[in-house]
Amino acid sequence: MSASKLKAVLLRAAILLAAVFVAGCGGTPNPKPTDPKKAVTVLQTTLEKWKNGTSIAALQKETPVVYASDEDWEAGLKLVAFELRDVLDQGGFATRIPVRLNIESPNGLLWKEVEYNVSVGETSVNIMKQDVPN
Repeated sequence: MSASKLKAVLLRAAILLAAVFVAGCGGTPNPKPTDPKKAVTVLQTTLEKWKNGTSIAALQKETPVVYASDEDWEAGLKLVAFELRDVLDQGGFATRIPVRLNIESPNGLLWKEVEYNVSVGETSVNIMKQDVPN
């Protein structure tokens, strides 16, 4: 085998080895289920921050990082009060938590029934709001 062919084979082998290393031998690990108690605590703390005037963008500078999705908060509406309800399901990757929000909008105060899906990981927290149809 010529030197140039040997180099080409070794280069392909190195690339293949690097790809296997990056991908991991065991595949992507499954995320751990979220502890419902942690989810409730994190959500309550996060909603208190909204109530106290913290911006939703500021949550991403925390440790662990908090990624929250809430169009009312993102729009700059003020949270006046909230009531957490009982957890709807447990043991999954995200915990569903119903919440009653009292929001100050341009049209005055309104109560809004929503659900938050909360997943708590080792390095990040994800909180996504869904409106509950009336």
